[in-house]
Amino acid sequence: KQTGCFIDTTETTAQAYKLCALKGKCSDAKAIASDANYNKKAKQAHPINYVKWAQAVAYCAHKAGRLCTEAEWELAARGPAGLVYPWGNGAASCALAMYSGCGAGTVKADTLANGKSPYFALHMAGNVREWVADWYDAKWYSKQGNAVVSDPKGPKSGFTKVVRGGFYGSSSTQIRASARAFVGPKIAAASIGF
Repeated sequence: KQTGCFIDTTETTAQAYKLCALKGKCSDAKAIASDANYNKKAKQAHPINYVKWAQAVAYCAHKAGRLCTEAEWELAARGPAGLVYPWGNGAASCALAMYSGCGAGTVKADTLANGKSPYFALHMAGNVREWVADWYDAKWYSKQGNAVVSDPKGPKSGFTKVVRGGFYGSSSTQIRASARAFVGPKIAAASIGF
């Protein structure tokens, strides 16, 4: 049985996350690193970065939502046609995504509208990698065989969580809608948001 879901059209911004922290619903995401968006006035409209998986989960709960499953994220990025990139099957360019060679660091979460997905979500390729709900297992889907037909759920446990979408330092191959990566859930990095 497949169920519907909603996805935000932009990555969660530093400003939105900061408001959640000020309300006491999210833990502080302050980072000493020079590329942390949280405390930079000029970066409040950029995606939040340096957030751990549990911080992303807490923010979503505060908004009466949840992180997408990996399958939901991929559907939102590829659309029903199974596109290579969110914008289609054409090559990546800096007019469509923030990835390696397009500049240093993140850009505002509501930019690069020509790179939107079929469901109007922005930056599903590049800018920051996005946490999803699933644990990572490189062979999970192949182990399931034909049992997984629609809306598959990932493993029930693991050591690392899935991140999707690539980031501003990723290659054009790494920002493909099918590309997967994994990170320990307690890691907070410049390249990870949600």
